[in-house]
Amino acid sequence: MLQDLFNKLSLNDVNYSNNLDDILSEVKSLNDETFQHELTPSGLKQFFEAWWHMNEESRTKARLILHSMFDNHSTLYFMSGFIVEIVFGLSTCDDDVKEALLKEVKLVVTRDKELMRSLSMEHRHSLVKAVVQCIFQPNFAVSEAAHNTVLAFASYPEGMASIFEHKPTVELLRSMLKQDESLRMRLYDLCSALACMSEEGLKCCVSEGFMEALYDELGKPDLLVQLNVLEILTKMVSSSEHCLKYFHNLGAVSKLHEMMITAENSSDAGLLFYSLVRFFGHLARLYPTECCNAYPGFLPLIFHYISQYNSLDAGLRLLTFDTFGMLGSTAEGKRLLTEHEEPMKLCMRSFGAAIRSGTLEIRARHIEALTNLFTVQGLEEVNEFTLQMHRWFKWLADDSLQFLFALLKQPFAITQEALMHLLIVLADHKWFVVDVANSEGILDFLVARPPELSTAAVHLRYDLIQALSSSSKRENVFNSQQQLKIMKYLREGIFYIPKEELEIEAVAR
Repeated sequence: MLQDLFNKLSLNDVNYSNNLDDILSEVKSLNDETFQHELTPSGLKQFFEAWWHMNEESRTKARLILHSMFDNHSTLYFMSGFIVEIVFGLSTCDDDVKEALLKEVKLVVTRDKELMRSLSMEHRHSLVKAVVQCIFQPNFAVSEAAHNTVLAFASYPEGMASIFEHKPTVELLRSMLKQDESLRMRLYDLCSALACMSEEGLKCCVSEGFMEALYDELGKPDLLVQLNVLEILTKMVSSSEHCLKYFHNLGAVSKLHEMMITAENSSDAGLLFYSLVRFFGHLARLYPTECCNAYPGFLPLIFHYISQYNSLDAGLRLLTFDTFGMLGSTAEGKRLLTEHEEPMKLCMRSFGAAIRSGTLEIRARHIEALTNLFTVQGLEEVNEFTLQMHRWFKWLADDSLQFLFALLKQPFAITQEALMHLLIVLADHKWFVVDVANSEGILDFLVARPPELSTAAVHLRYDLIQALSSSSKRENVFNSQQQLKIMKYLREGIFYIPKEELEIEAVAR
């Protein structure tokens, strides 16, 4: 029955939609034994070949059939019994067949880590090579699905070996080093992901020369290549300590620092310079002291650009403030910044000025960077940094609290929400709660439910008042009248509307 339905797919006048409905129903209804008896290699091949002639509606049904074959029946039987046809589908069929097959293979490999090990070595190598080949297909969706499937292979026991111990697969990967930039970058994307997965993955990529080839791309005059390589390196060093150690020992980090210094003084190296600053920003977030000690020009560069923010283009301005926020987001980064009092004074003043100028999106991003700086994790960090943070806060403006609340009253949702996040973070510190309690009008503004706040900011305001209440209970800051206002607000909830306003609204209707 099933074979007859597949045979119909080869007919010129076939009604694909109805026939595919019948196939799907049949595949779902068959038990494993009957399915294994009725599904033949020629039938599966006919099914794959028919995709060339299907419209999108029929292809959707075909994908459901394929999923049912993988999902409703013995996956091991299906993968091993029809490996030739699966490889055929991955190698020569329509891109939609390839993408659908890749997604199903990834799904079953992710679900059953022992599946690949259960396949014979010949079948395993054949499948892996076919999937790797798909990474270098012109169709991006196929390439991306293949990339993800290879990573799924690599995650199972002996997974790296199934990729790197098969000579034809390795030769295929090596051949990509001689191809154009786009294919080389796909190779480097794959190898960088494998290298980050484990030290074994890094070792395999190093032994085959892929990591050194990636590093050598930095010396090429093609700017786009350099930018792509920097993006890959940034991901690697920010997500993998063993990759960072490898590239450091290779001399890559020192070379990048030299490139950054050179690019800073070059009028036509803007994009390259941005990427290099971003690289060291991620490095400094992970290893603040080591990075800034080993590359002493980096932190002064960030301080300098923040102080000169008005002369920067929007891209470099955002990158500089974001990088500072990343550096100050960790406890070690905060300790490092406390050693630079005079630059920090100027830096915080510049922050205060910068969040009042530029587009709303730029201002909000700068406020987010400030939020990263003032964020602490747990009571221990609060105790360690609270006095220093109070000084940083006071350097923002002549009256920093009133300054921030003046900005909050401006009717711009994006900055309101960013400011609320900042204020919630500041509420961890007693000095901030004391400032709120002692500053005329601040608490009243919050509990008065000002109409100029956006909906998201209204939610965040509730979180802020809760945070202030919690801090006050610990430190006994607010007086009894202020506590009553806070309790009343929290009791009424986020979207309380006074009775008088409801009555007026009802009359208006």
